[in-house]
Amino acid sequence: SGSSGLFSFELRKKYSNKELEVFYNKLKIFKLGYSWGGFDSLITFPQLDKRSIKENKFKGNLIRLYCGLEDSNDQIKDIINALKIL
Repeated sequence: SGSSGLFSFELRKKYSNKELEVFYNKLKIFKLGYSWGGFDSLITFPQLDKRSIKENKFKGNLIRLYCGLEDSNDQIKDIINALKIL
């Protein structure tokens, strides 16, 4: 019930930090950072292999998004456009 602007998704494969940087630089709306309820759309790239997770079931990079108040269609287009780089 309800909704949230904070979620994550996994890429199909692992990309290098350099490749993720190219992806990030293609984004126009999402900026790098963490948020606990701000109004700007933000993105982070948590490295789960550095954490003490018993079973790391992730095969690809994890991308964490916080969707701010920008138009949702613009946010979707921004992510899709950047994903094309990968």
